[in-house]
Amino acid sequence: MKKILEKMEEMVEVVEDHARLPIEPLVSVFMTTYNHERFITQALDGILMQEVDFPYEIVIGEDKSTDRTREIVCEYQRKHPDKIRLHLSKENLYSKNLKPGWAVLAASRGKYIAMCEGDDYWTDPQKLQKQVTWMEDHLEASFCFHSCRLEDVSSAGDESNHDGRCRSIGATEQNYFEDSRALVMWCIVPTVSAVLRKSMLPDLGGAWRALPVGDWPLFFYLGMQGPFGRLPEMMAVYRRHGGGVWSSRSLQQQKNVILDTYRFIRGLGMARFPDEFRQADVKQLRDYLDDLFWKSKEKQGLNRLLAQGIDRLQSPFFSARRLSRLALEALYYKTRWAGRREHARAVLAELVIRHPTVLLNRHWLRCVLRR
Repeated sequence: MKKILEKMEEMVEVVEDHARLPIEPLVSVFMTTYNHERFITQALDGILMQEVDFPYEIVIGEDKSTDRTREIVCEYQRKHPDKIRLHLSKENLYSKNLKPGWAVLAASRGKYIAMCEGDDYWTDPQKLQKQVTWMEDHLEASFCFHSCRLEDVSSAGDESNHDGRCRSIGATEQNYFEDSRALVMWCIVPTVSAVLRKSMLPDLGGAWRALPVGDWPLFFYLGMQGPFGRLPEMMAVYRRHGGGVWSSRSLQQQKNVILDTYRFIRGLGMARFPDEFRQADVKQLRDYLDDLFWKSKEKQGLNRLLAQGIDRLQSPFFSARRLSRLALEALYYKTRWAGRREHARAVLAELVIRHPTVLLNRHWLRCVLRR
């Protein structure tokens, strides 16, 4: 990790005013940003409006944007030299498979680290105070989070929700989690909502550097170091837009990223949570292949997609034949429940051809006879 950080330091210009920065900030607000010209002002204003009784800093990693993002964050740093530290990439690090975020995280000086990407924003001026108070009251805790409003943004910049209603992410009725079990299947923690205890962070070198997604594994790891909590208020907004790193990926690319990330998490926690991961293995497989089969243009390439899924998944979860059968069974149920009878019939035929032993199961024999 040290060599990686040294290499990245050569590619980053650090802008800060030592004379004005707090000597020991209790909190470092961690932000990475790239081509967030439309959003970065709201993100920074949401942080600067915080009403707190402790010193904090904002550490920003700007990854050589092609729009005005860098100009805007530099202007904010000049206006708020007592709070903002900039890490300006001399060239785009993400394109070189380097994680600018890890270096910014390592440079954060606070006891706690609050997270806010450059295209998200906080809405409650008491958010940081509430979460730090909770962490100070729960010295055993590794982090805390809260639910967020989800906003979908069009390419023109207009904000709207798909169904016209306010939707939330990270919603759960549980307020205290003893360990990482709730994070085995998926990430219930919106990144923009998290406040972490820095002393419990991992060494972010090695395999961590190559991860396509960092937040889910990070929260899972922290949950293995100590319990975590959820505050009931909704105090931030997570934006989803076409220019985002995640939204710009195709469906299959997104599925591949989720699966690669899950495999990393599985390596971290399988020994501790074997039952939970054995159940999640099947669910991850089905989720991976179900959605890929769902679109009409993709269902035509069933054999191709099935092969791609098996190639990605056969290790370490199941054999290729077991994967094939599970995928076809899941696809059959999904198409049948959706009323797509012809598609369901074709999938059932494929299942019997590939795996004739399913006919030894009374349920599948009845399905075949009915169809």
